[in-house]
Amino acid sequence: MNLGLSTISLRHSTLEEALDAARTLGFDYVDIASIPGFAPHLNPLSKDAARSLMVATEGRGLVVASLNVGGDLASPVTWGEATRFIRSAVEVAADARIPLVTVAAGGRTGSLQLAAKNLKEVVSVGRGLGVEVTVEVPHMGTLAQTWRETLELLRNLPDATTTLDTSHLHASGASLRDLPVKERMSHVHLRDARGPDISLVPGEGEFDFKGFFRAMKPFYRGVYTLELEMHERGAEAVIEKIRRAKRFIVSAYAP
Repeated sequence: MNLGLSTISLRHSTLEEALDAARTLGFDYVDIASIPGFAPHLNPLSKDAARSLMVATEGRGLVVASLNVGGDLASPVTWGEATRFIRSAVEVAADARIPLVTVAAGGRTGSLQLAAKNLKEVVSVGRGLGVEVTVEVPHMGTLAQTWRETLELLRNLPDATTTLDTSHLHASGASLRDLPVKERMSHVHLRDARGPDISLVPGEGEFDFKGFFRAMKPFYRGVYTLELEMHERGAEAVIEKIRRAKRFIVSAYAP
């Protein structure tokens, strides 16, 4: 199993602290958050962003599986700024030899047509630079919140691949039978949910991880990333939850 840790899990820590924790906890892969105002561990607009990230991760023996980049591509007001931010992140990924960038579908108050247009653009930019830009769907609070909305968006993005988050999949009303886009799946985020609550540590909610892994094993060879959103701010409490989540996931994945 290729198991990674998202720095979102340690969003109240610095990037260096998050990477140290990932190494101490025995992760080989990391997903770096670049989400202004929430988990700003990477500023792709910085001139030395790629070099600094490579030094920080390679020096700790970590492989960056992906960047998770914020920006509302569906907003009539901020889509231009969001597009520039994401394009910069894709360029950083290319320079730092990071294969994948995950982006959101766009906020629910935005335009599906605008989102599709801008997503097509950043996907094309990534392809030209050798970086795969994937769309995280389904995802609460976006234009692809429900499974029906997810399929509608993907019909408008025939060339885009996807990042799947287990907690959002559960909250979307979908089931494990609803994986018809599995051939387009490039990355997976692991988190648990109970009803609409998508902030639970794996093993503490309702999601069927054993069944999920059974369904995924025949075709998925990518990285599974623990992406935990916890209320605790103290590093020790957060790290203990990550440790517990990792044990659960490894056990659920085992034959």
